[in-house]
Amino acid sequence: MGRRLLTTALALLLAAGLAAGAWHLAREPVVERVSELTAEEAMSIRMQRPDRPPVSLERRNGEWWVTHPEEQLASDMHVRGVLRILDEPLPEQRIPAHEVTPERYGLDSPAAVLEINGKSWHFGDRHPVGEQRYVLHEGEILLLPDNYAPLLRGPWQQLTGDGAAR
Repeated sequence: MGRRLLTTALALLLAAGLAAGAWHLAREPVVERVSELTAEEAMSIRMQRPDRPPVSLERRNGEWWVTHPEEQLASDMHVRGVLRILDEPLPEQRIPAHEVTPERYGLDSPAAVLEINGKSWHFGDRHPVGEQRYVLHEGEILLLPDNYAPLLRGPWQQLTGDGAAR
């Protein structure tokens, strides 16, 4: 009888462990992101717009600084807003860039180009329906929320710490 009780107890422990593992996997779905890079790993940001000089930022001793066109302390709030693109979920529908012409999506002369640690995002036209924009990233055209345009196309001074919440 002791052996039978031990076998039953082991079977119950194994079943409980499997159930707990299945519950954990079901509870936390893995969402693939646009970039493997995290905001904590970001060290440099560059923004290029066709009608303005480029804006460069770099992280120094844990703080973000605008380094071009002038050197000033950057607003953490605005830098976090730009870096949020790294956490965007990867859209299910993506278009390989080599299969289409860039003009179709406004990517022949992008409205803005964002580089984070050398990885680039080219912002094209807005999608005709909804608040999304075509973005070329790592050889694919994605539809991402259009909430980055104000930060990328606004004056560079909006990225500084002057008068901004830190």
